[in-house]
Amino acid sequence: MKVTDGRFATNPNVPAAGFSLYRFSKGHGALQCEACHGATHAEYPSSHANDNVQSIALQGYAGTVRECKVCHATPPLSVSGGPHGMHTIGASWVDKHGGYVESTGPAQCAYCHGSDYRGSPLAQVKATRTYQTKSDSTRTYSAGQNVGCYDCHNGPNP
Repeated sequence: MKVTDGRFATNPNVPAAGFSLYRFSKGHGALQCEACHGATHAEYPSSHANDNVQSIALQGYAGTVRECKVCHATPPLSVSGGPHGMHTIGASWVDKHGGYVESTGPAQCAYCHGSDYRGSPLAQVKATRTYQTKSDSTRTYSAGQNVGCYDCHNGPNP
């Protein structure tokens, strides 16, 4: 099968020409994919409790390491500089994302937030979180809830 979207693919021809293997691939910050996703045959979350120890210790829940603060003392604010071209996640993004959407347009948001901007599994909160908004209101997301533009806005327009 030929991969047409490299955002979540392995590195081509790694470790050798004609081979594209997950266990040798690297991504964000030249980290091996296994650093965030778990070992080749124990991708997070795993059905074996011991396989989840690292992600639980680092971010408080089992699953792919996705919390910016795990590696960054002060997470950089980025629209596409995170793993797989992701934006920063967390409180700092909630407060500042409007300017990015206004300058780049919402189309890039659709990749993870869905073509209807109502959220998808790629934009899912993995642990319950409460965020403060610019208007001094709070938004609480439950673990497993998809995040979309309509949660706080009248669509993808800030």
